[in-house]
Amino acid sequence: MSGPTGRPPAPLPGTRAERAGRLARALAGLAGDAARAWLGGGGELPPGAVAHLADALGELRGAALKLGQLLALQGSALPPALAEALALLEERSHQMPPAQLERVLRRDLGEAGLARLAELDPEPLAAASIGQVHGAVSCEGRDLVLKVQYPGVARAIDADVDNLALLLRSLGLLPAFAAGDWPDALKRELRREADYRREARESERFGHWLQGDPDLYVPGVLEELSTRRVLATERVRGLPLEDLRSPTHPDARRDRLGAALLRLVLRELLELRCVQTDPNPANYLYDPKRDRIALLDFGAVQRLTRAESAAWRDLVGAAVAREPGSLVRAARVLGLCGDPDDAAVARLRALAETAAAPLRHRGVYDFAASDLPARVRARAGELWSTGPAPPVGALLVARRLGGTFLLLAHIGARVDARAIWEQVA
Repeated sequence: MSGPTGRPPAPLPGTRAERAGRLARALAGLAGDAARAWLGGGGELPPGAVAHLADALGELRGAALKLGQLLALQGSALPPALAEALALLEERSHQMPPAQLERVLRRDLGEAGLARLAELDPEPLAAASIGQVHGAVSCEGRDLVLKVQYPGVARAIDADVDNLALLLRSLGLLPAFAAGDWPDALKRELRREADYRREARESERFGHWLQGDPDLYVPGVLEELSTRRVLATERVRGLPLEDLRSPTHPDARRDRLGAALLRLVLRELLELRCVQTDPNPANYLYDPKRDRIALLDFGAVQRLTRAESAAWRDLVGAAVAREPGSLVRAARVLGLCGDPDDAAVARLRALAETAAAPLRHRGVYDFAASDLPARVRARAGELWSTGPAPPVGALLVARRLGGTFLLLAHIGARVDARAIWEQVA
């Protein structure tokens, strides 16, 4: 049996010693002087060098992928070798074979829990950075998905991040702006995502909050089959969100659901004060039977204080209205700028006002026809390439805001974003 990308499954390391051993063997492929010279110089890589680097990062999969996300948020170009290796890592499937999967489930659910499953598909529906997802059917006939954490991931977070920092620094692949306290921020984010009980609580919170929404839906959690390392939820059989771009869907549907997604993120930010910070399209499914979008993943929820939520309201509002004084005051509350006379303040204003263009536009904004994502990335690169990195929490919220605009572009939505902002704010 092969994994989702055709790679045969192999037992994943479950202890720190096993993970360190595999990492050491993967690093052996990078030990040559020529490979190091090419990687450090950022030029064209010798044959096999990127694959060796991807193998090394594969043993640190969760840490490596999360670092790539955090670096990409700042709009900075990754060193070519690192960008290529991370792209290769995204394509590769780290998959537990059926015997290891069964051992993990037995350890967490016990014999009684396993006995409640009438069917379990050993082929994963998806493989993510710290776990994989399987289809299942309960003895009562409920259609489920089980999110199962890779063995040893939670215990190895600190060691994995430290090894990742050492690896990238030794190869000259860690951008200077990512130095400092990024390892601690990376560890915090991974610990949050590795706690499936926390994710279950957040899922239930969002489900209750959105109850009755005609356009959005959160699948229910099956608590009796959920633990810290296993999360059982109702299965939604739907289509990838990008399917909405197909001409088989009417424009009115795309626009309505796009408006629902934009309204959702603004309400999370200003009303619920809990923001799901991962706008990956794979975290959404279109349910054609009920003509709505299912929200699937709540591992990366960022909670905001009242002061932070108010500062985001002020920041976005000031960017929409082009009020520089109010924008800088709100940005300072969020830690996005320091001295008002700093040269970076002008670049921050340019970034915020560019990103707020859809909310400033009067009438329907065509997200698919806009080059907004490219302009925002360029502005972000100008800002963060010359100054200290901003707080990770603020970056993650910004990622969700910008990522929602990208989602609307993916599905071809045309939305009166200004009207939604005025309604919510």
